[in-house]
Amino acid sequence: MKNGFVKSLFIACIGFLFLYWMHKKNMIDFHELIHSFFLHPKIIFLVFFLQVALCFMASIRYFTILKLFHFKVGFFNVTSSTFIGNALGQWLPGSLAFIEMIRYVLMMGATRKFNEDSVQANRKTRLMGATLFDRCLGLFVMFVFGFFSSLSIIYQGFIHGISFDRNMILILILCVLSFFALVAMILLPFLMMSAVFKKTSQNIFSFFLKFIFSQKRKDFWMRQGYRLALFLNTISFQDKKIKDFLIPLFISFVCLIFMNLSTYYCAMAAGNFIPFSAIFSTVALVSLSTLLPLGIGGVGGFQLVAAFIYSIFSVDAKTAAHAQILQNLMNLFSLTTVTLFFLKNGFSHLKELRKWNREVDVKG
Repeated sequence: MKNGFVKSLFIACIGFLFLYWMHKKNMIDFHELIHSFFLHPKIIFLVFFLQVALCFMASIRYFTILKLFHFKVGFFNVTSSTFIGNALGQWLPGSLAFIEMIRYVLMMGATRKFNEDSVQANRKTRLMGATLFDRCLGLFVMFVFGFFSSLSIIYQGFIHGISFDRNMILILILCVLSFFALVAMILLPFLMMSAVFKKTSQNIFSFFLKFIFSQKRKDFWMRQGYRLALFLNTISFQDKKIKDFLIPLFISFVCLIFMNLSTYYCAMAAGNFIPFSAIFSTVALVSLSTLLPLGIGGVGGFQLVAAFIYSIFSVDAKTAAHAQILQNLMNLFSLTTVTLFFLKNGFSHLKELRKWNREVDVKG
């Protein structure tokens, strides 16, 4: 507990140091940011609405995916877990990872009453698989639009005879990375259906275990391998069809539109402009950068990373930093406000989870 607090305090200090450095480099003007709330109240309210709508649509997507993975759970419980996970996770370093962990823990409590059902075997691993699959589906749509948006910019540059300078080369690299990410995300579920791939993976893992002489360590790695196999089997398409994911994919597209509109209007509130082509091309990398523990509440090093990514598309560093700070602040404020209505439900999930853990300990 003490070590966790010290670590969070240290990361918060790093975040504030990043903000101070960016302020000294004229990448952030705190007076302009404060005035944005008073000069453009309608735009700020619109961003507030977009952030809440985004989280609500993410709840619908998570609910549909849990149904596909054969989980019986009420929509209100899913919405509660999604809002609480996003609200609390935003305040923590590496927010994207914490959001998924908090949401997973809350859903463990929400699905506790169905634990006796035969379909709920290996529930922890299956729920983690469904939770991560939900996040990956959102990232998949981001990478799709990022790839085609970057490809469109490269094509326009080629048509108009624009020389391949540093920025165009970086856009090309971004396009290639998006393409390989898409290929990996598409192939993995299908590979898990292949008996040859499974057998090869097992042989490689068995070969790896031969070099571990400690029985304790070998047992540890065998448990991890078993859990990984269960997880990968969970996200395979063995009992699912491609058409089953059309609705979650469409919802992911709506979430992407809300997210990009939020960035666009935050830049507008700050008195600047970011083209949609730049937002669509970079949204996946900007989202993944929240995994980095560079500040508390998504404020600090995250803005520096976003400024660098957007600079590839000739977006001014101050414009990118201001837009991301406004978006993060509105995200924190909007989700924290709405989450207050779900706290009672969230505490009930944790209570159910504690009961389930006690029952498992008694049975064990």
